[in-house]
Amino acid sequence: MENEKFRIDYNYTTIFDKDRNYRTDWSKKINSFVFNYNSNGDIAHYKSSGEMVLLRKLSEIEEGFDDNNEHYQSITVLDSQGNKCILQVFDKTSIGLKIIYSNLRREFANK
Repeated sequence: MENEKFRIDYNYTTIFDKDRNYRTDWSKKINSFVFNYNSNGDIAHYKSSGEMVLLRKLSEIEEGFDDNNEHYQSITVLDSQGNKCILQVFDKTSIGLKIIYSNLRREFANK
């Protein structure tokens, strides 16, 4: 995710509510993310509606593995409403990208 501008497209999205242990059905919606959108390394999220939201990069990139030993990279970002969240990008686009808040997680994947 570092330095060079690149784009990843996802064709499905879902929302997971941690407090209620509830996940919405996966819905077919194209979402594109442009990494290193500007000199700060921010991420542009192009929603299926055509709207663009800028996720402001607040931290350096961290790498890790989830409970299934799947590799990801993550950074802390500031969303358009001023909320801090974690953006987690997995190597496998079938797992995809997660925007993680304290109680909600928005997920994007290719299914």
